[in-house]
Amino acid sequence: IYGGEKALWKDDENALISRPWMPVFAYYNGVVYTPSQLRSVEYEMACRAIDSLGYDLVVRQIPESALLRMEEVFVVDIMGVTAYGEIGNHKLLSAAAKRIADRIELSI
Repeated sequence: IYGGEKALWKDDENALISRPWMPVFAYYNGVVYTPSQLRSVEYEMACRAIDSLGYDLVVRQIPESALLRMEEVFVVDIMGVTAYGEIGNHKLLSAAAKRIADRIELSI
């Protein structure tokens, strides 16, 4: 009810780490970014949904500093799509994450 906190993993260069069982995505201005291409059901389902919505998907390193400019940050795991509400004092949205979650649900 009151929210909570969940850590994002980063490497020794302060870049975002994505895991096969919980790929992380960041959304900005119609483009979805992810730090690595993965071979997992969660990643593949998210990619299909992102593509079917017409968003561009870019696989590239995401430095921690870039997260403060993103509109949304979300993860996809076995339980669904979870959008982060804020990173530090930077408030995040969840509209694209909701559309992606809805599209994944329709495809199941």
